[in-house]
Amino acid sequence: MPAKPGNYVAVLRDSLFLKNRVVTGASLSPDGKTFVLTSYIIRKKWGLFPSTKATAYFFSGFTGSAFLQGTRQARRLPKCLIARQFESVSWWDGNYWLVANEGKGPQQQAVWRIKKPG
Repeated sequence: MPAKPGNYVAVLRDSLFLKNRVVTGASLSPDGKTFVLTSYIIRKKWGLFPSTKATAYFFSGFTGSAFLQGTRQARRLPKCLIARQFESVSWWDGNYWLVANEGKGPQQQAVWRIKKPG
């Protein structure tokens, strides 16, 4: 979209189905060769305790901006006793990315460094 006020129409270019997951963050490496999505699912263990399963999906080998058409590799995000809601991802250097979770209640805000798969 242009960086100026106006009425614009968004056009769906691609989509990705991740059963029962919410996509919360996206980032493109500075060289444009790796695209990353963060996602998680919240559920209740034993019907009582909140539990999350968070994943970063790395896409590479795509053409232009067809990020989701690239090769996909998954990396599980840090698992903790307290459910974490991962909300963002950012490039750090050639092999590492940063992911962050929000703080709520006993869950502390944190930034995690994760290694790119492969």
